[in-house]
Amino acid sequence: MQVLTFDWVQLQLLARLSPAERVLSAKHPADIQAMLVFALSGLGTETIDLGAITVEAARLGSEVAALWKSLVKHAENQVQGRQGT
Repeated sequence: MQVLTFDWVQLQLLARLSPAERVLSAKHPADIQAMLVFALSGLGTETIDLGAITVEAARLGSEVAALWKSLVKHAENQVQGRQGT
């Protein structure tokens, strides 16, 4: 069994993806997207292992995996839009 290790930022993303946490706070998807935009834009020093989080999101269920995929796509589009202007 492969053991994945996550840094603090990745753990925060995974915590906010958790179905139980999303019930408690509808704000979490917006938080995740903001964190992704910041990381993908190169403004911060933290890197996010999108592949590892994708694997973990799939383990949390198809709904979580779909949410994660959607948030990553929107964040990538947002970053590309900013870089294109």
